Amino acid sequence: MTSRSHRALLTAAALAALVAPAAAAATNTQTLDFGVRLIRQPIGGPWEIALNVHATTAAADGSKPSELRSMRFLFPRATVNARRFPTCDRTRLLGGGTRACPRGSVLGSGTSLVDVRPVLSEPVHARISVVNGEPRAGNPVFLFRAEAVEVSVVLVLEGVLRRAGGRYGYRLDVPIPDIPTLPGQPNASIRDVNVTVGAAITRAGRRIPLLQAPRSCPAGGFPFQGSFGFVDGQALTVDAVIPCTLTSRPAGAA
Repeated sequence: MTSRSHRALLTAAALAALVAPAAAAATNTQTLDFGVRLIRQPIGGPWEIALNVHATTAAADGSKPSELRSMRFLFPRATVNARRFPTCDRTRLLGGGTRACPRGSVLGSGTSLVDVRPVLSEPVHARISVVNGEPRAGNPVFLFRAEAVEVSVVLVLEGVLRRAGGRYGYRLDVPIPDIPTLPGQPNASIRDVNVTVGAAITRAGRRIPLLQAPRSCPAGGFPFQGSFGFVDGQALTVDAVIPCTLTSRPAGAA
């Protein structure tokens, strides 16, 4: 497997036949990158991988994009070992950050850009920590702690990972709450989210990775999909495929 990413760009105009009303759908554009990096390649076993997801929302006319209300990501039939990792309580993570969580519960990290116009003309940057949350109805929960850089704001979003059918193995649903700015001013809009997830722990001398690649590549490559719902009723869906190539060494090796 090589480290490859695939970018899919959808304009809302291209979805006019699927989204009503068509005029509202013409507002936003959505880009989505998926990348897979090979971390370890054990002989005779599933390969340990890290997954990168990079989603960007924009308005076609350059104005502030609509507020996101939900994100759903569909992933291939990999192996997810989140149940074997320590978990952290949402309240503890919100108040104390990752230092307040058990060792081994941090699964990844990333960044985000948030549009707060008209309060500020430039976007606010945020640092994201991905932490293993307490399961819900037996399903793994990923906590996304976003801490703003320019202002004193911290949010924790929750994504529930469930089994998916068809050509996909899992789906991750992430509801997006209101992101207030100043009193009397519009809520903020998420413009960019770039997160990489991939971790490992050791138990009884055995390494346990969070993500393991499928042992074979489906026909046509590994399928991914992202769906984005907005407060004004818009809905955008982006499909992508990462080609897979078997190799005798990890991606990036000389």
